[in-house]
Amino acid sequence: MGEPSNAEIHDSYVAALRHVARASPGGAWTELPSWLLWDAGVGNDAFNIAIPRASLRDPAAALDEAEEWFAARDCDFRLSLRDDADAAVAAAARGRGFSDWWSEPVMLLHPLSAVFVANAPGASIVRVMSEAHLELYGDVEPATVGGAEREVARGVMATPGCSLWVATVKGEPVARAVAIASGRLVRVNNVFVAPAWRRQGLGTAVTAAAVDGGRGAGTEAACLAASEMGEPLYRSMGFLTRYRQLSLHAPARLRR
Repeated sequence: MGEPSNAEIHDSYVAALRHVARASPGGAWTELPSWLLWDAGVGNDAFNIAIPRASLRDPAAALDEAEEWFAARDCDFRLSLRDDADAAVAAAARGRGFSDWWSEPVMLLHPLSAVFVANAPGASIVRVMSEAHLELYGDVEPATVGGAEREVARGVMATPGCSLWVATVKGEPVARAVAIASGRLVRVNNVFVAPAWRRQGLGTAVTAAAVDGGRGAGTEAACLAASEMGEPLYRSMGFLTRYRQLSLHAPARLRR
């Protein structure tokens, strides 16, 4: 088969978010014909997400649905939209007072033809398979949402097609990543390297581990949304930009 389409890449994002939402202990989520809607229940708007499940033919009606669901839960949220396929929805949302928050390039690596050789001297990278590994995974980044993130990680760890990876140096947790396989794509999420350990090959190494984990699940390509810091690293690994993912923040007036 040929290279995955942008629609397939988007579907992998929806599938990944569905897995994470199911694993969230204190949140709520639902799927409508137009949207996957997730209130993570951690008091952080960045984790309350509305993402289209398909192209939205009636942006106004679709936005009404999303706004009503989050208003009933009394929480702010963000739209996660493609800059190309969802341009009409983004325009309609801006007309309602939604503000641009951030955007990221969505990148694709295809085919997965070679095993990466990452130069990260002294690092050990393992798949998270136990509570001890989960403890290390959670200690890579200082908690920003209390213990909720670790509970989500525990649920993802137990989900078929999902794998968590942690890198340590002399027992110290220094980097992590998540791989979520869906169809012929593996979505790489949550790549993070502790600030003191950056520019030492660890980001490449832990991303490579996640990609190879997806390869082991039978996928043919890898995709991810890159931060400004991570984009050059992913390009060096062969990832290419396919489109941009826009985050638009809902106006506070939508809350009840």
